[in-house]
Amino acid sequence: MWSCATEWHCVVGLHLSTCQRNMERDCECVAAVRLLGTHHLCKCRYRAVLYVSLVCVFICFFVFHLFFLVESISLIEMMMEDEKQAFFVESVDGRKFKMVIRGDLSKLTVTKIKRYLKSYGVPDHQQLQFHGRPLEGDMTGRDFGLANDCVLQLYEPPAAAPSPPPSRLGGQRVVSAGGGAAPTLAPLAGPRAAWGSGERDAGAELQQLRDALARAEADKQELQQQLQQLRQQAAPRGAGSAATAATAALDPLLNAQQNLRLLGQHLQAELALDRETLTCAIGADDALTVMVTYDPPTERLYVYGTVLHDEGHAVFATPGLLREAVRGVSWRALVLGREVCGGGLGLSRQNEGVWC
Repeated sequence: MWSCATEWHCVVGLHLSTCQRNMERDCECVAAVRLLGTHHLCKCRYRAVLYVSLVCVFICFFVFHLFFLVESISLIEMMMEDEKQAFFVESVDGRKFKMVIRGDLSKLTVTKIKRYLKSYGVPDHQQLQFHGRPLEGDMTGRDFGLANDCVLQLYEPPAAAPSPPPSRLGGQRVVSAGGGAAPTLAPLAGPRAAWGSGERDAGAELQQLRDALARAEADKQELQQQLQQLRQQAAPRGAGSAATAATAALDPLLNAQQNLRLLGQHLQAELALDRETLTCAIGADDALTVMVTYDPPTERLYVYGTVLHDEGHAVFATPGLLREAVRGVSWRALVLGREVCGGGLGLSRQNEGVWC
């Protein structure tokens, strides 16, 4: 009995010691697992911090390089703006101007270019073009592609087109080149009978104007021939005359004055150009007067004859009648053609006349 109890006690003690050892082993395993988990968590946190640091460094590096690139571009643009650039302007007479500026050519306006050219003696009426494209005053270099070493051209603007014929012709008295007064035109308004009568009167008056202007053209041609003969007669003179002729050839205005003086000697009249207006009137009758005027831009002499004269001072005193009269003369000049009336029309309030 005692031996059985002792054996049972030994078995129970052995089992308790075995359970104790198993519990201690389990505790050590749990502690090891906890330690391993803590180490793994620390390692993951370290990697995350490292990745975030690398991303921050990369962003800072990218921002720095971007800022450096922007500053470099700004510096290059400033250097380009400070650099002198040049372009050329070719004149009508063959002269070539070189214009040097500091700054951006794309911001330069056509108005400023023309202001610079005016200081070189270029007339205001001449216009600029680039590759055949006319340039307006408000255009900038960016609009037409102005760049370094470009060549702009100056050209003479075309002459203005003649005014269209009026719808109605008021009654007016036109003086022909022969001195006779043309018949008065009836107003082209009203019934058909009045229209046909006015049309016949207008046709007859136009024919008279054609004849008068043809006679004036013939007289002009005769005067030119006489002037040419006088030049040929006055050519063989002494050395002083040759020097004067050479000087006149260099100065168109002096040449024109000498030719007018020779014509005055032939006509036995004192003819000279006015210093202010550069105009000389030939003839004492206001109804038939020839005016010779010198045009400096074209360096030519122009001859004008009277086509309308107001003897009673009634037309020029009334603006409405004056407009109708000038409109009628313009319409007749348009019908006659450029071969007869190619010089244009002029109005003189002082002499109460219209010149062609």
